[in-house]
Amino acid sequence: MTYESVDCVDAGTDYCPCYLSETNDCLICSQLQGKLFCDCINWKGVCIYQEYIWNGSRRKDSRENINASVLNIFMLNEKVIFIKLKVSRTLARELNQPGSYIFIKNSNYPEFFNTPMSVMYADEINGTIDLLIQVRGIKTKIFQKTLDSFQIRGPYWNGIMGLKNLKKVSNKNCLMVVRGIAQAPSVGVAKKLKFSNNNVYVIFDEGTSNTSISKEYFDKLGCEIKEMSIMENRSISSAASAFIKETINEKDIDLIFSGGTDIIHKEIIEIKNSFSKDILLACTNNANICCGEGICGSCNTRLKDGKRIKACKAQADPEEILGGIYR
Repeated sequence: MTYESVDCVDAGTDYCPCYLSETNDCLICSQLQGKLFCDCINWKGVCIYQEYIWNGSRRKDSRENINASVLNIFMLNEKVIFIKLKVSRTLARELNQPGSYIFIKNSNYPEFFNTPMSVMYADEINGTIDLLIQVRGIKTKIFQKTLDSFQIRGPYWNGIMGLKNLKKVSNKNCLMVVRGIAQAPSVGVAKKLKFSNNNVYVIFDEGTSNTSISKEYFDKLGCEIKEMSIMENRSISSAASAFIKETINEKDIDLIFSGGTDIIHKEIIEIKNSFSKDILLACTNNANICCGEGICGSCNTRLKDGKRIKACKAQADPEEILGGIYR
């Protein structure tokens, strides 16, 4: 049996098998890839082929669009919008984990205005989710209009690469390097790490977002925060690099989370690998996500070995992904 470092974030969930099972493109199941034998890439405790057969040899129902009421919406500055939405407790619970995101749009606009957006915070008791949106183009400009509700679709979970590393660390020391709008998905990461009784140290730079609203969430979670400029001339600054190395040494860091651009990810990997200690890594998923179902191909990402993955659904080692991007 052959195992690979690639996994599917939807495997074994209520949304598996998906559309890919009907076209012999399943990421995990060999028989739903058109092969004649059983050789799952990664066993998830559920037989995807059996689920497919029991469901009438078809995919399970996909995620549906729903209307979510706006509880609060305001401009933090001319480029960043905060939105609090009312959702069901079930959806809030499903989104209460690192890497969660939804598709959101003005209900008066067609489907191709759907925008993938990380969930900064999910409150499963009150049934609310918090979003942080940076206005960058046509899709995000429509959020500047005040509305009573938005149309959303979810849950989706692949906003973070290296999820298995986040889920297995407990009672350890973790370092988070967070810059710009990547602060939105970083809150969920900090929440997960603190839930597992880890010490969390955050190096924070508001970057081009010009807001530090996530610091309130980090503070409430009990993270130790250091504000400093991380980037300089499209590279991690010498001061930030020195402070990261110092923190790794002094705090005996077991996991690093990189929240920012692929440039930051790449240089964090270089810093991490300069230490003899085996340090785990997770990072934000910066792929271009359009459909979220592995169909459109916009998120196709090359790994270091030349293979391509559907980054909206496939989990892979961050170093394999960054090695492919910068080959």
